[in-house]
Amino acid sequence: MKETYLAIIPDEVKFTRDEFVKLMRRFKHHHHVRYGISKKHTADIAEYRKQINATDVTSSVYSIPVTYDTEVTYVSN
Repeated sequence: MKETYLAIIPDEVKFTRDEFVKLMRRFKHHHHVRYGISKKHTADIAEYRKQINATDVTSSVYSIPVTYDTEVTYVSN
């Protein structure tokens, strides 16, 4: 089955935690969608986590399906 993008976030957007939370709110049943984080946004997240001394870029408070280092940042079904 082919994935359908429900939303794409361009790399030009500063993809902060607040942006991610806003994105989750757009999809009320966020556990039923998948998230892809682009290579650029993955690097931005890694840099931020380094600044706050977090140890793992993929660690998450939420148990949602996130794939890092994708071509674009997206939400898909």
